[in-house]
Amino acid sequence: MLGRPVEVRGPNTKSWWLDLFPRRAERLCQEGVAARFGCWTSTSRKAVIPVLEEFDRLLF
Repeated sequence: MLGRPVEVRGPNTKSWWLDLFPRRAERLCQEGVAARFGCWTSTSRKAVIPVLEEFDRLLF
């Protein structure tokens, strides 16, 4: 990606999406992750969107 390495991270959320997905998304944003691929369900996507918008990050 433009000469920069891409690192894949796949933390196990253990299906506790209401609580854990947003916290993991925030932690990844704080660590400098520019984009997130995934969110297994529409409910999990709805849980992380506010966090990603706050940090101005992408969700694919």
